[in-house]
Amino acid sequence: TIAWKTPKVSEQGKIPRGKHGHVELWTKSHVPEGCVHVDRPRVASVAKKLGIEYAPAMTGFEMKSGRSVPVISGIVVHKRDSDIVVAAAKQLEAERLRKQAESKKRALRNAWRDLIRRLTIRQKVFSGEAGAAASASKKKPKNSRKSAKIGTQGSVGTQGNLGSVRGKKGGMGLEERHVHVYPEHLIKYDEASGMWSKTCSECDMVVKWEEL
Repeated sequence: TIAWKTPKVSEQGKIPRGKHGHVELWTKSHVPEGCVHVDRPRVASVAKKLGIEYAPAMTGFEMKSGRSVPVISGIVVHKRDSDIVVAAAKQLEAERLRKQAESKKRALRNAWRDLIRRLTIRQKVFSGEAGAAASASKKKPKNSRKSAKIGTQGSVGTQGNLGSVRGKKGGMGLEERHVHVYPEHLIKYDEASGMWSKTCSECDMVVKWEEL
């Protein structure tokens, strides 16, 4: 076997890459001298935007879809560029987290605004229905027709017999009492029942009695 020798890279030299374009980092000692392994989220895009030379760092393999694929963890850059790359990566990550927090707050505010709007509409609908029902009940004409129970009471007719009294136009209150008038043409005899009856011409009250 051949002992592993960590390659040395000068400040102006190129970062050594494998045939697939990345640096194989099986251990920390595999990092080329004069270079630094930077393992941070989206650090490759940061180095690319800054125009800094870098190489993807392969740290192992993993199984995906039944085959072994390389695992890329961060990048390898020159030691002179490491501080700039790390600072820019931290700033980018902080900005990403800030935007993510603002997006969550915005979504939360929108959710509360939508809830309040729905509750307001619901309250207006219920208030409108209640007001319409109240208006309808006020506009509904009251039944001025007075219901009265038609009762029977004992009374002495013109012949001195006990008869029943009925009002065809409904019962009469105390305030509606008056002198009954019984014209002769409204005094009749019913042969089938053997009952006499007389009708008041003022209120249509009927008085019946049986002839003895």
